[in-house]
Amino acid sequence: MPYSSTAGKAEIREWLRELRPATVLDIGAGSGTYSRLFRPILPWATWVAMEVHEPYVAQFDLKMHYEQVIVNDMLKANIGPGAFDVVLLGDVLEHLTEKDAAVALRRAWSWAAKGVIASVPLGFCPQGPSEGNEHEAHVAQWDHRHFCMFAYDAIKLRHDDAVVRKDNGYTIGAYLWRK
Repeated sequence: MPYSSTAGKAEIREWLRELRPATVLDIGAGSGTYSRLFRPILPWATWVAMEVHEPYVAQFDLKMHYEQVIVNDMLKANIGPGAFDVVLLGDVLEHLTEKDAAVALRRAWSWAAKGVIASVPLGFCPQGPSEGNEHEAHVAQWDHRHFCMFAYDAIKLRHDDAVVRKDNGYTIGAYLWRK
């Protein structure tokens, strides 16, 4: 689904306040949750959405919530190193195979000048295609320990901060890697 759980959002808000980014890349913007939630605490920041499913741009009026909208698959996008202060992977990595998720995390790390923030459902969270979008299907399943080891293998860093919260019966992990 193009929506995001509220779990971990308070911590993400604090991490964004600490990082004070001038630019934010929201990968898998979906309905624009992260921009709507966090733009008020970062009024100076330029928000850029990257969304693989083009119909979401009009459906969720993403051009009203972001200064720029890039319709592309992050695994194919051409973005230079350090192009954004913060890269958000909010509810994205579970939609990729572990191999592609590792590539995605390495790319996000490369594109970020200050840090990467990721949010993933933990445990058994089955989901198929939704609203005509095959990219909404959950492909990978994570638990906290497995995700931490995966991320360490992908970018050779341990998370700087992590939080695990329950919301509506599901467990969500939020992770920050600072540069």
